[in-house]
Amino acid sequence: MKEAAASLTADVAAASTTLRDTTKWMVAGVVATAAGVFAGSSLTHLGSLDPFEDTGRLLLAAGGAALGFAGLAYLMSRALPVLTVDTITLRMLASEPRFAATATVLNSRYGGQFPEGVDDLASLSAKVDQAFEQRRDPESISFLQEVERMRPDMLAEARFLYLRDRFDRMVSALWRAIPLAILGFGIFSWAANPGERAPQESPAPQAASEP
Repeated sequence: MKEAAASLTADVAAASTTLRDTTKWMVAGVVATAAGVFAGSSLTHLGSLDPFEDTGRLLLAAGGAALGFAGLAYLMSRALPVLTVDTITLRMLASEPRFAATATVLNSRYGGQFPEGVDDLASLSAKVDQAFEQRRDPESISFLQEVERMRPDMLAEARFLYLRDRFDRMVSALWRAIPLAILGFGIFSWAANPGERAPQESPAPQAASEP
C-alpha cells in the first residue's frame, strides 16, 4: 500500500513538473517572438515625427506598444500561478472557493473511499477537526489513522488537478495574448515608421528684372 502511494505521488510530481516545464517553454517562445518583432521594428524615423503634425502616428505608436505589452503582461499573469508551488490542505479544499472545481472531482473520485459517515470533503474536514478534539478516544484515533492513509494520495492528486486547471487557463490566455501582442506591436511598427518624406520643392528663383 505504501509503495503504491509512493508511486502515485511520484507520478503526480512528474506530471506537475512536465506541466511547469511546458509552461516555461510556451511563455518563453511567445515572449522571444514578441521581443524579436519589437526589436526588429526600425526606430530610425520615430524621433523624426513631429509632435504637432504627426500627433496621430505618435498616439498610435504609444497605444500599439501599450497594447502589445499588455498582451504579454496578461499572459504572464496566467503563467506565474502555474509555475508557483502551492500548499493545499484538506481544510482548504473543503472551504476555499478557488478549490471548488478540484473538490468536486475529488468528491466524485474518492466518494467510495471516505470513512463511514463521510459524504464529501467538507464533512471529512469537519469530522477530522472533531476527531482532533477527541483524539484520546479510540474511535477518533482509528478515524484519524484511516484518513491519514488516504490523505497523501488525495492531496497529491488535488495539487495536480489544481495545477492542471491553472495550466488550462494559461493556454486559454495564450490564444488571447498572442493576437493582442501581434496587433499592438504591428500598429507600433507601422506608426513609428512613416516612410521617407517627400522633399519639399524650393521656390524657383525669380528672374532679375531689367533696368
